[in-house]
Amino acid sequence: MLLSFLLNLLLLLAKADREPLWEPKNSQISVHKGSALVIVNHMRFRDLKTGYMWRHFGLRHEANAMAECAAACMDTDGCVNWAFSDDNKCHTYNFALRTRPRTTYCGYWGRTFEIKNPCTENLNLCEHGSICSPDRNTKTYQCINCSPPYTGKHCNETKELIAPTVLHDDILSGRNKSCRTLWYHFDIPNKWTSYFTHPWNDERKIKIKCLRYTSMITKVMNDDKPVTDLTADHLVDGLDLTVPNFRALTSFIQAYEKLVQFDTLVLQCYRQNMTNIKLKSVYFHFSILNYFINATNTRPEFAGKWWLIVDNEPWNGATSDGFISNSNVDVEERFYKNLFKASNGLEITFSDNLGKCLSIEDEWRSYTVQTQ
Repeated sequence: MLLSFLLNLLLLLAKADREPLWEPKNSQISVHKGSALVIVNHMRFRDLKTGYMWRHFGLRHEANAMAECAAACMDTDGCVNWAFSDDNKCHTYNFALRTRPRTTYCGYWGRTFEIKNPCTENLNLCEHGSICSPDRNTKTYQCINCSPPYTGKHCNETKELIAPTVLHDDILSGRNKSCRTLWYHFDIPNKWTSYFTHPWNDERKIKIKCLRYTSMITKVMNDDKPVTDLTADHLVDGLDLTVPNFRALTSFIQAYEKLVQFDTLVLQCYRQNMTNIKLKSVYFHFSILNYFINATNTRPEFAGKWWLIVDNEPWNGATSDGFISNSNVDVEERFYKNLFKASNGLEITFSDNLGKCLSIEDEWRSYTVQTQ
């Protein structure tokens, strides 16, 4: 009874006490009208509201309550985050949720908390789209993913003369950074809608279409209009990704992923007969994303790592060699050329003025690349 009472005090104390930021603090608590005096360690945490931390990256702990999971993080060297699931599973992590977005997905798996630190106290501590990464062991932080022209500890130094602007706190703190953050903070509708996003958390912006947490970064129609091939050099202020026809090549997607961090790909085409073909990577198979953004040259396997959906029904066939893509394809065209070839000869490819939407004949209507 006493143990349960003390454990429940942990989170209450964390909310009431303003110190410390990095390590547990000892407090003396009198119970049963002063008949006993106990020492309780407590720490302040930031409630991330909803969140999913992939279990493979954390340490598993035995815990029957959130307070026990919090205590496990307090007792684990370097722990920055802890997650407690609806089925009483506790995991602790030595990195902040926002610094490793590829290992996270904003969902409803359970509750996730981060130890209070300078990064949580000032959401704009790292500026211009950089990400604040705390280190509990050294009680320091660093700003990672700092993009040109900015440099410096807080990614706010530049040799260029840039006129100051007054921006809304939502932009400065990253709430308007991407479709995912718009959905997370503002619950945007479940339909394709155009938004201005600010991946750099400053006045620079991109116009993009979002469907909740899904972003449209390629849309090519089978018509006579010219197609713009987007590279990293195109990722500039004012880019409009809402009007076809544009293809985001590998260098563009690599640079975009560094800015907004996504972990899932959805490659989708329509045939002229309106058949919907969707090739979607399973969440958290990062070998897929690493291949397509050219972080590795190892082609991802098909089985268990992709869903191929044809008109909302799973396709149960196999690829010609068990893998996605083709080893001879130029890096910049990995999302398009010889993307998929089934054992029966059907292909998905969109390159060299040829489109095959899981077919042999050139009968496609549109092709898109989406990120989540």
